[in-house]
Amino acid sequence: MGGTRCPLKSRWPVSGKLASGVRQRFRATTMSLQADFDRAAEDVKKLKTRPDDEELKELYGLYKQSVIGDINIECPGMLDLKGKAKWEAWNLQKGLSKEDAMNAYISKAKELIEKYGI
Repeated sequence: MGGTRCPLKSRWPVSGKLASGVRQRFRATTMSLQADFDRAAEDVKKLKTRPDDEELKELYGLYKQSVIGDINIECPGMLDLKGKAKWEAWNLQKGLSKEDAMNAYISKAKELIEKYGI
């Protein structure tokens, strides 16, 4: 028995055309999600009424998780109340995938738009 073969490759060959189609659909879905996320982020800035602090913190945490991923900064000191609240909101989203965070952000933005109007 010579060299090593990938058993999946020999069992389920994927043509270049099929693989390309899958990549294009994935890219289109990702681009569509990104466009929806960007639109939601802009629309939220136009709300007629300012959401309450809990709603803003949730939106902030989801936004940071969507854009950056898991929290990568130290918790601010206890005297920095605003910074600590923002850190906690982002930390609550830790482990959420970018796509899940974006979808949750879009849902929350739609909820706030229905509640407060733009």
